[in-house]
Amino acid sequence: EQARGGTALALRTGRTTSERLVVYLDGNKLLTLGSTRPYEPARNRDEIIDLPTGALTAAGAHHVYFHFHFPKRYIPIGVTRSPTVGPARPIYRAWTLEMVTGFALCTLFVFFGLYQFFVGVRRREERYTLYFGMAALAQACFWITNLPTSDFLFGDATNFRLKFDQLGLKLTVAFLSLFFSHFMFGKLQRFPMIVAVYAFAHAVVDLFGSYSSIHR
Repeated sequence: EQARGGTALALRTGRTTSERLVVYLDGNKLLTLGSTRPYEPARNRDEIIDLPTGALTAAGAHHVYFHFHFPKRYIPIGVTRSPTVGPARPIYRAWTLEMVTGFALCTLFVFFGLYQFFVGVRRREERYTLYFGMAALAQACFWITNLPTSDFLFGDATNFRLKFDQLGLKLTVAFLSLFFSHFMFGKLQRFPMIVAVYAFAHAVVDLFGSYSSIHR
């Protein structure tokens, strides 16, 4: 009814968990995310597309179909956020607000992390601030790949985004372990060191591994 009344409509897919996603409107292909050759999985993509007004002016019900492609080893969840169909303006407004908020949070993490890092470099007796700053910078890398900013920055480069995501997560764990050890005990303890080494090793594997090895 809204389309026939002249209101522009849009579809937000929600974050897909599939390797490839194809969206259809009444049997007509609207969008394809991800590909097998070259291998660029659609996982974690969240796209907005404008629905063609001409295709919605006819009377009767209209249907949007999602075709998910999953490898055999994955549980077919589909999407982790429900798709949205409605007037285009509110959908784009919500997406823009999420993206601006994401950029603001990541910027805050970066500036706070840099401040703590340089304090730790300057004051050797407060070395724990150096590790805390590096943990904040690593967390900024992780956040920027898990907020709407990821679609704006990485686009189809899913493999690179996943490396960035896992690298930020593992380095956050490693540097926080070093921070707590130096902050609580004034020196490096055995257990935090083991945790840090384990996290660093996984970060190296994530950096040089393939999509399948990272996602296990």
